[in-house]
Amino acid sequence: MQAKKLALIALASSLALVLAFAYAHVMSYYPVNVTLVPSAPKVVFAPGSNAGQTDIDGSTIGVSIGANSTNLTLTLHPTYETTYYENITLIENTDTTTTYSVNITVSQALSLPAGSKAYLIIYNKGATRSLAGWPVPLPASGTYVAMVDLTQTGTTAIGSLAAGGVWEVDLLVYIPEGTTPTTTTAELYLVASPS
Repeated sequence: MQAKKLALIALASSLALVLAFAYAHVMSYYPVNVTLVPSAPKVVFAPGSNAGQTDIDGSTIGVSIGANSTNLTLTLHPTYETTYYENITLIENTDTTTTYSVNITVSQALSLPAGSKAYLIIYNKGATRSLAGWPVPLPASGTYVAMVDLTQTGTTAIGSLAAGGVWEVDLLVYIPEGTTPTTTTAELYLVASPS
């Protein structure tokens, strides 16, 4: 009698285990519709006043903007010591009713010789530029919206771009004399979200 009870318990346990395993592989499917309605971009790039002008080496300050103004390629030719590029591109909020929070993420930093510096500097439209400091001048504190270090990966909070607002973008590069720089590329993302 005891053996029958044990066998019955073992059978019930095995059956429960098999049913639990079987139910773990049962799935329900519910229909869900996802509709994408593409819209025009609100925060876009535009050429600055120095886009396409003559660079320090006689070539052109390359500013290439994608067909939808959401892709930007800058090609610059700095020399030794400090080279400053003013207003090479713009960041525009084409939305007339919404403010956008903007960040810039450097996913791949520039590879420059030791002691070099490279900054993307964002100014309010029409802001006065003023560099100070020796031997490596930098923008005067409080004159710019934000400064992004292109020699380091990471995210910089730029700020809030008001509805219809425009920022001007400059670039400062310092390469110590006596070093040997090579062609290098930084990869960045501009991230904008409604505030």
